[in-house]
Amino acid sequence: MKNGIAAHEEIVIEDVGVMQQLSCSIFRADNRKLKQSRIQGLCTGLL
Repeated sequence: MKNGIAAHEEIVIEDVGVMQQLSCSIFRADNRKLKQSRIQGLCTGLL
C-alpha cells in the first residue's frame, strides 16, 4: 500500500488533473467532506 501511495504522489506532482480526479473520487464517496472542501469547486464537473 505504501508503494501505491508513493505512486499516487508522483502522479499528483506531475499532473494536476490527475490529482483532481483522485481527490474527487475520494470526496465523492463522502458528500459531507465534499461540502467542507475547497476541492468541491474542482469536482463540480465530475459529480
